[in-house]
Amino acid sequence: MVNDVVNENRASKNGPNVLSGKVAKVLLAGVLALALGGTPAGATSVVIFEDHFDAETGSGQGSSGQSKTNYSAFAQWTVSDGSVDLIASGDFGIDCVGGAGKCVDLDGATNDAGVLTSVALNLAAGAYDFRFQLSGTDSGFTQTGAQNPNVVDVSIGAFFADTITVDKGDPFATYGGSFTVLAPTTVSIVFANRGGDNFGAMLDAVKLVMVPEPGTIALLALGIGGLAAVRRVSA
Repeated sequence: MVNDVVNENRASKNGPNVLSGKVAKVLLAGVLALALGGTPAGATSVVIFEDHFDAETGSGQGSSGQSKTNYSAFAQWTVSDGSVDLIASGDFGIDCVGGAGKCVDLDGATNDAGVLTSVALNLAAGAYDFRFQLSGTDSGFTQTGAQNPNVVDVSIGAFFADTITVDKGDPFATYGGSFTVLAPTTVSIVFANRGGDNFGAMLDAVKLVMVPEPGTIALLALGIGGLAAVRRVSA
């Protein structure tokens, strides 16, 4: 490629710059592809954090023997300022996502909803996508307090914050959003169910990924700069 460019430069002094035209067309095609939202070939998302709670071990509660009220032995989370319950799907009339595995009742059996905080996550500069599933209290519960909506505050440092309200009987739905980190930092994912009546929102399928950025603006500028360079050479 270097020799071709050198040959182009020499040829431009003696006649039509055919190879420069070819290079310009290639650069222009690349610029147009980037302008249309193209991403670098082979770019893939990187999972930073993921938990479906299925690997947690219960303590003999529920018909499955895999549930545990006031559970605090999470592998990737700590519980503070109250309690949460580990629920195996089907126990206590509760189904987790997909009707299988385990999920977390964000308002534990102490009638004091806990704060669920993930392990520390080291984030590099880049773009991130955060998703989780949340449902309301199972519609079969009759306790008066469970009739009220559950309000859940969710945050990831200063980069993401949301407050979600789920009512009794609301099915699992996906929540979350995207954010950008400009410099390396360390954060945690935090879920906090307000109130405390022993029947909280149900949490499952938490996932944070770093997503590839098209880099369109930077690469577009590079392509335009390349075109300008070719034009200068051919002049």
